[in-house]
Amino acid sequence: MKNFFLLLSFFALAISSAQAQSMRSAKLQEYSRQLSPSINQAMLKAGLDIAAAPPTTTHNNRLQLDSTKTFYAYDPTGALDSTPLFRMTYEYPQPGVMVEQEYQFDGSDWEPIHRSTYRYDDLERLTEVFAEYYDPETNLFLPNSRLEAYPRGTSLILLDSFIVYGWAPETSDWHAIIINYNVFEAADPLVETISVINLFGEPVLFKDVLLYDANGDNYLTETSIVEAGVNIIAGKAETEYLNHRPIGIVQYVFNGFGFEALSRQTMSYTSFGALEQTLDFAWDFEAEDWLLANKTNYEYDSQGRVNAKETESFEEQGASYELATYEYIDGEDLALETAYFKPDAQSAWILDTRTYYYYDAITAVPNIPVSQLALRVFPNPTTDLVVVQLEAEADVQLYDAAGQLRRSFRLLPGQAINLSGLPAGLYFCRLPAGAAIQTRRILVGG
Repeated sequence: MKNFFLLLSFFALAISSAQAQSMRSAKLQEYSRQLSPSINQAMLKAGLDIAAAPPTTTHNNRLQLDSTKTFYAYDPTGALDSTPLFRMTYEYPQPGVMVEQEYQFDGSDWEPIHRSTYRYDDLERLTEVFAEYYDPETNLFLPNSRLEAYPRGTSLILLDSFIVYGWAPETSDWHAIIINYNVFEAADPLVETISVINLFGEPVLFKDVLLYDANGDNYLTETSIVEAGVNIIAGKAETEYLNHRPIGIVQYVFNGFGFEALSRQTMSYTSFGALEQTLDFAWDFEAEDWLLANKTNYEYDSQGRVNAKETESFEEQGASYELATYEYIDGEDLALETAYFKPDAQSAWILDTRTYYYYDAITAVPNIPVSQLALRVFPNPTTDLVVVQLEAEADVQLYDAAGQLRRSFRLLPGQAINLSGLPAGLYFCRLPAGAAIQTRRILVGG
């Protein structure tokens, strides 16, 4: 019982982390739905997220993803592409194998970050992920973690079990971080999961029991910690359905005396059954009421594909706003993903990043030129003085979040500018440099 309250804290963190949504492969998302929040969180800590893993593309009638490239630090109008940020490349050395490599742009070249090798069976089900990280000192990829998944029979979405391993450099060997085993009834409903997690340096046994209503919907999941053969209740999730679709999920944590509400999510759907809106709430113990934490709306094109996802997050310091839009090249294959943000509800959307997707030798998007580095400014945020890092005397322009020119400066290297007279908010510092434009956001405090 010595780790009981630490385990409860971990369980609560895992539940809150499980609320995040992303564009995911349907098959791999189904895998993740079989995992308790604690298991999902432990996998993320191990550097593996099977729900976010890219699907293999082996059929001849599909495009094969070749690479992606993400740009950021756009000028205030969003008219010109700016600094490269990340690049993902994909290779297919043999059927059922895909190698994904991620790079970060360091100002002059692409620096490797990590590499993951995905293996799929004949039914295109994920069976193994081998993750490595790049060590610049040795110029080598070194082992990090490994996932072994064992699909159930011929099912495309069910897993009998999986194991996550971490690499121990001191012994040059793998050690199990998570062992998960699923128990099914004859008709294949999942009724129990048993998981061992290496937590706080000790193996901890979790058990999830899933209960179903007369319609076959999983209305209750109870999570326990098993210690010395005794089940210690840790939490539960209650789910409400409409036409077999979940419309409300409430997560509870057990405090040793009773269940305390922790989080709630509600969902609504379009007329064709796609997710239209999610609302995430956190329980306020002082007010004894639910507080809205996130609101996400989805829009779809004529083919039923997501073309926009807008999220409004509510925190003590105020609300934040994010928007992602999606364009497709063919079927479900993305061509362009664009992210925007805005500092308040009244402001216009500000371009944040663009991610371009490239397939085979065919591409529906232009090759984007590599421009100069984004400007470096400090301190940032600031209330008054800020220094723009320059190599030579230059003209610098300051724009507000609406793209309006607020000030112009002729600066020498190391010279500071005073922004104390400006209203608090987000600004863009811009340095025209030939064909390229260097830009940096500056947050000015009140």
